[in-house]
Amino acid sequence: AVDAARASLGTSGHARLPALEWDRLLGVPLSAMASTVDALQARGFPPVFLLMYDQPWALCAQLVSEAAAVMQAEVELDPSVFVWSLSRAAADGAADAVRRVGDNFGKPHRDCSFDECHRKSDGRMASLSVWVPLAEVAADSGCMCVVPREHDALYAESDHPQHLQPAACVDADGRRVTDVHAHRLPAAAGDVLMWRPSTIHWGTPCAHDAALPPRKSLALEVARADAEEGGGGGLGEAALRSMSVKKRVRLIAQSLLTYEHWHPEFEGFAPARVSECAGAMAFPEARGFG
Repeated sequence: AVDAARASLGTSGHARLPALEWDRLLGVPLSAMASTVDALQARGFPPVFLLMYDQPWALCAQLVSEAAAVMQAEVELDPSVFVWSLSRAAADGAADAVRRVGDNFGKPHRDCSFDECHRKSDGRMASLSVWVPLAEVAADSGCMCVVPREHDALYAESDHPQHLQPAACVDADGRRVTDVHAHRLPAAAGDVLMWRPSTIHWGTPCAHDAALPPRKSLALEVARADAEEGGGGGLGEAALRSMSVKKRVRLIAQSLLTYEHWHPEFEGFAPARVSECAGAMAFPEARGFG
């Protein structure tokens, strides 16, 4: 499966590993993590607060291990790990007045340019996006979409003005690639979906009449530990299995602020509230995420 995933990442820019034995690896079923997200949201907490518990970090540690095998390199977790929990669309098709933190982000995008996620020395992947649904997700309950590499003429054209504006990218016939070459990725709970960060991707909304519940998922990015430029701020597998409460709180805050521009209505992003929380998290012995 790892070899097949590596080959698919090369040809199509995305891949899938079938669900691992998560119940055994985590000690709880993924459905328990999904239920915990519901309980957190019922009490006003964004879904990313799932990361206060032990099991998500065990999940992240295993994903780092799987990504390392696929990339054939030592990798570290980027601190931008996030948890998503969609709302069901209204029956009349109207958008909610206020989007919750963790709702779908449906704009086709690349996480970064091709040059930013590939090594200059040998062209190999420098980073990899990883996504896992905590419950089964169907084509109409919020699955992910990608444009396979073979249909993306600007895939490796980092200097092209439309490279980071994929909604404007067209194929040889002048059709928008996100319209005619979108590939939906329904998945079983625990499937490990991967894509190169330069692959065009986006989340789809959950239809009001979808048979399955709205999508809940965990998303993260890993990067090679021997990054040619920058790097050094990630978390290795061993560190992920021994995350202190203080580090968890810091990382949750960092993740929320990373996605702040997607959820401007969330009152927790108010400058006064951020300053208050930052002061409360001024742990003397903790520097960065190391």
